[in-house]
Parts: sequence; C-alpha cells; structure tokens
Amino acid sequence: MKFFDVDGARIKVDEYGNGNLARKTLFLVHGGPGVAGYMRSLGDQLAQDYRIIDYYQRGVFGTEVSRSYTIADHVEDLRRVITAYSVPGCPNVLVGHSWGAILGFCFSAQHGPLLEKMIALTPSPLDPETSQEFSQNIVDRLTPEQRAQRERVSEEIDGTLDEDKKLKLATQNLALITPVYNYDPGSVSSMLLEYFDQKAFVGIHDEYQEMLKDGSILRTLDSIRIPVILFLGKYDPIPYKKISAQMRNHVQSMKNMFLYENAGHFPWVEPEASEQFIKDLKGSFLP
Repeated sequence: MKFFDVDGARIKVDEYGNGNLARKTLFLVHGGPGVAGYMRSLGDQLAQDYRIIDYYQRGVFGTEVSRSYTIADHVEDLRRVITAYSVPGCPNVLVGHSWGAILGFCFSAQHGPLLEKMIALTPSPLDPETSQEFSQNIVDRLTPEQRAQRERVSEEIDGTLDEDKKLKLATQNLALITPVYNYDPGSVSSMLLEYFDQKAFVGIHDEYQEMLKDGSILRTLDSIRIPVILFLGKYDPIPYKKISAQMRNHVQSMKNMFLYENAGHFPWVEPEASEQFIKDLKGSFLP
C-alpha cells in the first residue's frame, strides 16, 4: 500500500499484479461512496494477467482530507492517479463498480483519451426513479426484524455527533443490508466489506442525488466517446432493465453488455455466476 498526495488530501493506492509483464493496467474504482477495500476480491482474480491499481477515494477511512470536496475533486484525483501510474505501452482500462461506475462515467466523459476503454460493473442509479426503486427493493428484501434494526441504527447515526460512533453504526448497517444485494446472500462474506465510512458517504451523496434530479448523469453519458462495456446482474436491487435501457440510449460508444441470471450487485463472488463473469470480463479487456 502506497500513499499518493493530491490537492487537499492524501489517499491510499494499492498496486499489485503482473507488473511490467501485464497486458493492461486496470484501475479499479470502488463504490459507496465510502466503501473501499472490497475490490481486492475482484483484483485478485485478475492479477495474474494484469497490473492492478486499486485506490482509496478521497475521504474514505484511512485517507487524509484537509478540506471539503466534490465529485469534481474525485474526478481530478482519479486523473492524477491514472497519470501517475500509467506505463508506456500498457493500455489503461477503468473498471468502475456501483458508485465507482458513476465516477468512471464522469471521468471518461472528461478524460477519455487517458483510457483505452471503460468497464461499468452494476452501476448505481442514473435517475431519481431508479434510485427510489433501488431503495425500496432493499427494504423489501429485509425481514421485519432487519428493517426494525436498520431503523434503530439509522436513528442512532442521526442522533450522535461522535464520528467514531457513526463509523461503527454505519458499519453495522452495511453488514445488515449487503447480503441482500446478491443472489447468494452468503457470497458477500468473501469480500472485505469491513467498514462503511459514513462521513465520506455524506460528503458526496447529496451532490450525486442532485445530479440525478437535474439529469446531469444522463447528460454525462451522452458525452462519453471511449468504448464502454456493461456488466449487470438480474438480482441486483438496482433495476437492471432500467440501467441497461438508459446506457444503450445515452452511451453511443457502448460496445457490449453482459447479463447474469443468478447474480446480483457483486457478480464476481456469486457461486453460480463468478466463473463465467471473470471469463467474460477478461475477454472484454481484449481490443
């Protein structure tokens, strides 16, 4: 693990994989906002053939931040990371998951020439209606006892100013709801979803919601010119049909889409889908 200084922050970068022998450099962009570390469970399955750069976004637990920040800061951070870790003759591929796909879209629209292509893994909602349906799907999948527990934790988060306590409570909430994101609830235990940084989430979530409301996200998709390949799971609580339709309507450079029957938000750990997913993902890296 290395540290990388950007404007107003010091962020972590984890570099591993096949080094100079790699055919591509994969920049893994995690979701949340505010969840980091879990992309290692994907990167480890790709490291034999590729050079992996897995960075912790500004504001995430363990990074240092000296001022408030915006999505534009996240885009600039990613630009600096990609510029610093690029290797001549080794094309760059951005692999964005969930919120990381949204950040990847914003980056690709502005700095596409730095990338060979972008891989979008189960993106977060692209409009307010999809966001509302996503939230309701989470609630519907929880048991009555889990819903009550989630409400209690949320009330405690809202009722405390202690940042350490907020972090612990948010982590409890993450552990409660993450299993319902996947077709096989137990599959998420293989990922390092150890914490959820509430402060990092709040720091960017409101701006993201405003972008959904004013259509900025969809307009961003209209501006992407590099190849984009989309991966979706049918059991994802984020409605895959709406994401698929919006991507096809707005990303003119979308090259392909893969859809998995028995998979949710994290298809690379799903027992019935992971093998085919990794095979398809590696194939998507080819020219």
